[in-house]
Amino acid sequence: LAGMALSRRARPLAWYVAERSHAGVCPACLDQDTADDGDHYVRRAWSHVEAMVCSRHRQGLRDFCGRCFGSAGFRFHELAGKARLVCMTCLTVVSSCREADRAEPQKTGFLTTLADIVTAVVAGDAGEGPSPEEIMRAAKLLWTPSQADDKPFIAWSGLGLPKGGHGMPAQRTAPLATAALTWRITTLIAIAQLLDLAGARRRFGPPPPFVFQAFAAEPENASQPTLSSAVRQSEETGKPATKLELRSNAEYRSLAEAILASPDWKRAERAGGATRSRVLGRLMIQALDRAPRDRAAVPGRAVP
Repeated sequence: LAGMALSRRARPLAWYVAERSHAGVCPACLDQDTADDGDHYVRRAWSHVEAMVCSRHRQGLRDFCGRCFGSAGFRFHELAGKARLVCMTCLTVVSSCREADRAEPQKTGFLTTLADIVTAVVAGDAGEGPSPEEIMRAAKLLWTPSQADDKPFIAWSGLGLPKGGHGMPAQRTAPLATAALTWRITTLIAIAQLLDLAGARRRFGPPPPFVFQAFAAEPENASQPTLSSAVRQSEETGKPATKLELRSNAEYRSLAEAILASPDWKRAERAGGATRSRVLGRLMIQALDRAPRDRAAVPGRAVP
């Protein structure tokens, strides 16, 4: 147990996923635990920021429920005297029997190779490869706002970004540790593209020249808050480390009325609870992403 404990970690805290719900699990490994008549247990490697694919079963990790597709995370529950990892939304036991892995073998192989490279870099076994500081600096740059509409640099990488803003990094100074699995995978691929790791440029093409220039020109800022200091501040005050930027009540009401009047909601209103909640969540994310902040709370510009 002492050897498995994260308190004896050989890597800095920023290289671990900060939120438990953002860490993926391998259902096939959990199925093997059940077949061995043992408890489910969460492997330490799954909490590494570069954990994207199970190296044993060669399939992508999962951070959502295969039954209700909820992304609230998993928790342990006792069933027949054994610890089982279950969905926090519908209490279904995590299992690979509910959904086949549809990942492309080539993509799975690329993500496995990339994860191995990052693990070697963090452990100091990468030889002539990049340093952990370079990878972390690339991650921070990718989530730094560019000059075009304050979009982060990762938006110009040419990669297919996940739909909506759910799971984006909670702290842009620690994007790898505070992003959900899908956004973490995208960030790691963009880092590989920028640093040319695992043949990423052959697969995805090079990033735009201005991203190269920004990475070369931006010195490492040691004064930026670290993940450990933000987590410690949150634990001491009992408040979130990042300040929530809430919209006005009028804007929330306007967005809610638009959702209730949309055809998508009218079709899903009579559906089951899980389907209705999933559609509602998608519509909420889309509405918040599209609507400029405070647009509904202030009058329009006066006509000259």
